[in-house]
Amino acid sequence: MNTELALAVIESRMRDMGYKPTDYSTSFRHCVLQGAEIREIEAYNEFYFLEHDPVDVSIKSDFGFYDLSNPMANELKYEHQGLILLRNLSGAAIHVRFIQVTLKHKANEK
Repeated sequence: MNTELALAVIESRMRDMGYKPTDYSTSFRHCVLQGAEIREIEAYNEFYFLEHDPVDVSIKSDFGFYDLSNPMANELKYEHQGLILLRNLSGAAIHVRFIQVTLKHKANEK
């Protein structure tokens, strides 16, 4: 996955869910995990799309998991939502880059 592909997937996915580009905003989220660090991200009203193919990291969420080192994996998810658990599988610092999609609050229209 790269930035261009991630943005195209986001646009298509949001359109499929009935959202217009004015209904959400995107931003980059660059996480730096120290050796063996575990981090939780609460993303209940957001979507997180991996912007690259990180190694030595396990990512689990309500949508599935991403872990290149898991020999039992038959599908890896690049889209995550809900409680996202990031786990650095190495002793060195690693970088995990996401594109964060946040739904905008819409006032009740009459």
